[in-house]
Amino acid sequence: EDRHHWMEEGLATYVEPVARAQSGDLRVESVWADLVKNLHEGLPKAGDRGLDHTPTWGRTYWGGALYFLLAEIEIRRRTNNQRGLQDALRALVAVGANIGQAWPIDKVLAVADAGTGTTVLREIYGRMKDVPVTVDLEELWKSLGVSMAGGEVRFDDAAPQAAIRLAITRPRP
Repeated sequence: EDRHHWMEEGLATYVEPVARAQSGDLRVESVWADLVKNLHEGLPKAGDRGLDHTPTWGRTYWGGALYFLLAEIEIRRRTNNQRGLQDALRALVAVGANIGQAWPIDKVLAVADAGTGTTVLREIYGRMKDVPVTVDLEELWKSLGVSMAGGEVRFDDAAPQAAIRLAITRPRP
């Protein structure tokens, strides 16, 4: 539905650079620097009514990307870093889902969650769809071990969720 446009645009905003880093076509540092520099654009502003009801540019692209980053982190946390957002997307592709189809959101989330063995996508959607959810990005970056200094991204591999950060953009064969 039109109210879920943030989902397709946010997915592309988040997944495309991650996939490029995994394939070796984009530096991992570039992915994280871009997220740190731009993800704040997806945070709720005055008058926000949740992702399904606030079709602004920032919420559509970066709010959607934030949803998928949060989902990726939580899926990896719950599965001991054994599964991630790619497993959700593979599950959708396996049943023939694509951008040319219009599925009810509940079906999309059920299939995607089944691919991860969790209910993360549905849970986060439930929290973010109708009300503005503010995320402490500074705390998120700190927990992942990502910081910016002098315009350059820095990584702290001793951070609490550094293993998740590493797994998200680790180059794949």
